[in-house]
Parts: sequence; structure tokens; C-alpha cells
Amino acid sequence: MGQMIGTKEGLSDHMKRNTRTDPMLHQRNSKASYLAVVCLLALLLSAALYHQRIDSLKTAITDQETVILGLQEQLQRALEDLESLQRDLEERNGSAGDKNTVATYGLVRVSDIDPSIVIDLKYATKDNFTGMRVYPDNAVALLRKDTALKLKNANEASKKDGYRIKVLDAYRPQYIQYVFWYFVPNPNFVSDPLRGSKHNRGASVDVTLVDKDGNEIEMGTAFDDFTEEAAYDYPRHTETALKNMKYLRDVMEGAGFKGISTEWWHFDDADWENYDLINVGFDAFW
Repeated sequence: MGQMIGTKEGLSDHMKRNTRTDPMLHQRNSKASYLAVVCLLALLLSAALYHQRIDSLKTAITDQETVILGLQEQLQRALEDLESLQRDLEERNGSAGDKNTVATYGLVRVSDIDPSIVIDLKYATKDNFTGMRVYPDNAVALLRKDTALKLKNANEASKKDGYRIKVLDAYRPQYIQYVFWYFVPNPNFVSDPLRGSKHNRGASVDVTLVDKDGNEIEMGTAFDDFTEEAAYDYPRHTETALKNMKYLRDVMEGAGFKGISTEWWHFDDADWENYDLINVGFDAFW
């Protein structure tokens, strides 16, 4: 047998040495405990900072919503003031009571030219990109007489295939252009109010198509979607939307209109340059 520990004292000393705590092991355990405490404190601090950041963001969002609501109220009041000023100017000029719209402004009611055309002026409601009613709620769809006759021809063509034209916007007073420019100062979608829009000439119309039941058919986007997807040639339109947009464009261009690249719904009278800008409120046509 190998060498053995021969005495009780030797055996006792050997056992004490084996059972005594290893200083290195104790040091490692202390470091591990310290690191665990540090990590826990870091996590608690991160959580506290995260919640503080979330609270700050919530406060900032609430503040921004309050500012936006305030701006909308101010804008609505400014719009009402503009309409009031416009009425005063017209009354002074003796034009507000003149209902002979063709003779005075060269504009006619679309419904007088073709009652089967559907009228849904989006800016007389809150269902538009501003989120507010920009036109008076009893605004009427107006166009230059020749432009309205072209729209009638487009509607007659679409009716042969079971559709009808739906007008979303037509004539627009030039002063309204400043409201639109306030929200979207981007000439790709809103004309600079200083230059005026073809809508301000009564020579542009925003339209879509409805089926025999009056339901809008599928197009590339909703009306007033000011993104790249609103473009007629956007590459990821569905086959149905692309077919419908092409049909609408063919019908409108066949009647004497021209589409634009950024908005599938917008069409200009090809003869728009023959018409001057108009800046008269809708109340002149009631």
C-alpha cells in the first residue's frame, strides 16, 4: 500500500486543510456577487430611464396635439374671416346677387349640365387631407361651361360600360389655395397660391368612378393620398386598380382632358389656358 497518514493528528490536519475555504474561490464569489448587483442596478436604472422617456414622449405628443388643435381652430376662424371678407367685397362690387354665373364668371353648375354625374365635394366635408371643412357645406360643383360639357361627354362614355363619373372637387376659389398650401406646401400636389391652380380657373376636376349601385370602384389609392402611390404609373398597383385607372384616364382624355403624373384623380381641361383665375366665393352661385 502507498504511504498513509499515520497519526490522528496528521489526519485531522489534512481534513482541516481540505475543508478550509479557498481564498481564491471566495474572491471569485465576491466578484460574481458584485457584478450581479451592478447588473441589477443597471437594469433598474435603464428601466427607470425608459419609463421616464416614455412619459416625456407622451407629454410631448399631448402638447403637439393641443398645438395642432389650436392651429386648426385658428385656421378655421381665418377661413371664415376670408369668406366674410370675400362676401363684403362682392357686395360692394354689386356681384354677390348676380346669379347669371355664365355671364358673370363663365362658370356653370355641373348638375345643371348633367344631373346624372355624382357630386361629392370632399372639401365641403371633413373627409379630406386637412381634416376640416374648407368649403361651406352647401358649396356647389362648378366648372367652365365648355369644361362641364367635356365632363358630360366623359360621363356618357362611362355610362355605356355601367359606370358614372363622381366629382370630388371642381372650381376652387383662389383664396382657398392658401389653406391647402398651409397644410401641404409641395407643388407636386398643391399649386402655389400666388400662381393659382387650374382649379381656380374652373378648368380642372378631381373625379373617380362609381358602379351602377353608386359604389366607388377600386383605384390606386384613396383621394388626396399625397404619396408616390397616388401616381398613375406607380409600379405596385393591383391589376384591378391599374385597369380602372387606365379606363378612367382613357374616358377623360377621350373627352378633352389631360391627366397628371402624381394624382390619378386629377384632370385638366386641355384648353385651360383660355381661362383666367377666379377668386369668388361659392355664395355667389347660391
